[in-house]
Amino acid sequence: MNFMYQRFLISILTFLLIIGVSAVTILYARGYKLSPRDGIVKTGLLVVSSKPDGAVVELDGRITDATNTTISYLQPKQYRVRLVREGYLPWEKTVDVKPELVTEIDAVLFPLSPSLKPLTVTGAIRPLLSPNGTKIVYGVPEGRNAGLWMVDLRPNPFRQNVPIQIAADTIVRKFSAGAYAWSPQGDKVLVVVQDALAGKNSTSTFLLPTDRFNEQLLDVTPTIEATVAEWEEDSRLRAERRNAQLADEVRQVLEKAATSAASPSLISRVRSLDERNHAILWSPNETRVLFSLPGDPIPRVYDIKKRKEYVLPDLKDVFAGRMESPLFWYPGEEDAAHLVFVEQGKLQVIEFDGGNKTTVFTGQFDPAFVFPSPDSRKLLIVTSLNTAANSTANLYTIDLR
Repeated sequence: MNFMYQRFLISILTFLLIIGVSAVTILYARGYKLSPRDGIVKTGLLVVSSKPDGAVVELDGRITDATNTTISYLQPKQYRVRLVREGYLPWEKTVDVKPELVTEIDAVLFPLSPSLKPLTVTGAIRPLLSPNGTKIVYGVPEGRNAGLWMVDLRPNPFRQNVPIQIAADTIVRKFSAGAYAWSPQGDKVLVVVQDALAGKNSTSTFLLPTDRFNEQLLDVTPTIEATVAEWEEDSRLRAERRNAQLADEVRQVLEKAATSAASPSLISRVRSLDERNHAILWSPNETRVLFSLPGDPIPRVYDIKKRKEYVLPDLKDVFAGRMESPLFWYPGEEDAAHLVFVEQGKLQVIEFDGGNKTTVFTGQFDPAFVFPSPDSRKLLIVTSLNTAANSTANLYTIDLR
């Protein structure tokens, strides 16, 4: 009898032990830990990755690990996270670690001394990026190469980004001095140029393909208004489709901003189709949009997937148009994580939530002409490395990876 009782007692104790161990294992896996003072407490996890990886991770000033890593059993609170890697600018941000949740950091580190390489050598004035961000058209004002040129920015393993001339300056028409704009598809350039033979105020309009030199020039002035009207309608329909993804209050703001973009100038109307010139700035993957509220000068980013809004006070002046500098999303990123702008002669990159503003270039450049490369590895600027007063400016690439 005692033997049977002992076996039963052992079975019960074994069962309770298994239940207890299982419960502890589950709680441990969910981020709970045993504190001598507070008993069982909830903790959080921090997953830290970086491009490039191998950066030292500091939490509140203490070296913890190196990316890519998972830091477990953190007390729920705000932590100051700093990533440091030799040859790169440090990355810093305050993150909120919450109990039983995983907080992810995917940081992009920018080089401390980015390399600068020429993209053109014959001069480049008034460069203009295509709507899809893959090409730049620019003028060459002097010499035997004077005219309108285009360079394709897309990476190609079989050739370099070699500029091609699409129209040559003549005594009658100087295409390099004309007003030009891209078609919405980015395959043609609309050029309005003065006609020297017809008089000082006479102009001609040409629609030039950008994949070749245009020997035969067709004046499309009589039909260009109908063409531009068709482009405007296509742009309006695209905007409506994208705005349908947004919350009602954000959609109303964007629709109001879009209706105020009309301009009587032909070139201005075409350029207004490119939303980089609006109070609306969609990310390349259309998952986030930068905008401003009526009466509020501080821009905001709305995240469609998370249904969350972020305020970016650092972009107030450039977004309001008070600074002669561009503002664009850093392309080629799947998560559309960065915005690029110029502030006090410095090229800045900021994350979409307004954090971790970083100066990536401080050399001499024209703040009105800064462009991204479509592969997210480079930025393009207009500058002259020659200090002579009459030296010709060219397009240069800044390698950020």
